[in-house]
Amino acid sequence: MRLIAPLLALSVMVAQSRTMKPGEWGGPHARMTVRANDASIEFDCARGVVAGKIPLNAKGQFEVRGRYMAERGGPVRKGDDRTGVPVTYRGNIRDATLALETIAEDGTIIGMFTLSRNAQPRLIKCR
Repeated sequence: MRLIAPLLALSVMVAQSRTMKPGEWGGPHARMTVRANDASIEFDCARGVVAGKIPLNAKGQFEVRGRYMAERGGPVRKGDDRTGVPVTYRGNIRDATLALETIAEDGTIIGMFTLSRNAQPRLIKCR
């Protein structure tokens, strides 16, 4: 019995400290690049960032705050907002598939994407 409590505590700590591994995810209309300490997301006509590691729960789910920057065709204009707006990125990893949602502060879903590990994205950039 004395051995079970420390092992249980260790397993809870490991489950809580699991993070998304660095790598590339791609699919229709989105690409996510996860690095050791942050992530970037490229959409057809927008981009996003997550500062910090992305923690995963025991079911492979995550919910993190980030930024979302809409893009448009043509050159960057003076006065364009380059910092974007705060959003929540919510996702679920199952095997080599990532279901990703981008959610605005008011709860509006900006986009839902299904990405695959190491797959090429299929982006249609604004021109």
